Amino acid sequence: MTITALTTPPSPPNSNAERAMTVWINGSAGNTNDPIKSDSTIQSLITFCGNNNINVVFLDVYPYVGGGNWSSANATQLARAVHYLRASYIRVIAMAGNNDWGHNQQWVAKNVLKAMQQYDQWCDQSSNNMSHFDGLAYDVEYWTVANYTSTEPIGLCDLMISTKKLLNIPIGCFATQWLADGTSAALTVTYNGVSQLEGLHLMDHSDFVVVMDYYNTSSSQISQFQNWYNYASVTASARNYGLYCGAEVGSGAGGTYWTGSSGAKATMETAQTSVSNSFTGSPNTNMSFLGACIDPYYWYNQMT
Repeated sequence: MTITALTTPPSPPNSNAERAMTVWINGSAGNTNDPIKSDSTIQSLITFCGNNNINVVFLDVYPYVGGGNWSSANATQLARAVHYLRASYIRVIAMAGNNDWGHNQQWVAKNVLKAMQQYDQWCDQSSNNMSHFDGLAYDVEYWTVANYTSTEPIGLCDLMISTKKLLNIPIGCFATQWLADGTSAALTVTYNGVSQLEGLHLMDHSDFVVVMDYYNTSSSQISQFQNWYNYASVTASARNYGLYCGAEVGSGAGGTYWTGSSGAKATMETAQTSVSNSFTGSPNTNMSFLGACIDPYYWYNQMT
């Protein structure tokens, strides 16, 4: 079939600059639930983005080109998806991660960075100039490891800095909401001569952060996101980092957002409007808040 790109740019809700969404492959490339495995699934993804005013997609890339998954066929299919998403006025940010990449950087270099460089060069040689990525986001959830140490956030900061130099594209990360909360178990870490909470270091050394603010009320989301916003938006501080407020909609993810009950989508949108109003209206008018990031497409697509 022929894929039809959107002819009108998506307009994010609440007049936000962006509405983002994660798109996971959920297994190997081409599996039953792979959302970019065919023209029809790519078309469905693009149509969904248009209908829901999503103009940023975080796309899982490792199953297609990471490590031993690289092949001309996989690169071709990935490039086709990226091409039509970008032709639809949707920015596409590559997404990959694990919980040990902060200290296992040589593995990342061989299995992720090399793959990203190869893909970038392949796009040039194949005249797929519309298929380049608009950035890379590390979903390095080191905080899920029991008794992690400062080695982990320090390593992730080093990794993001090195990656930006190597790939020359915007680099960001996903972070759980409590890493910037001084009343939580977040570590105070000394990095590059500065001692502060680990989440603040992540902001200092990335171009954007997706704060996975996994609560099922807007008031709790606002309360936790405020910690990030306050640091990111200090006037004349040379910060003004881009922040997405993440919302989880996956079924079975206890304690997080809505899981598919009737009216869940409208409930989520009402809550996200409250979040947006809190970080775009006076006195919070700094550019740090970009918009919501809904995780993941698989469940978002099933909300009613």
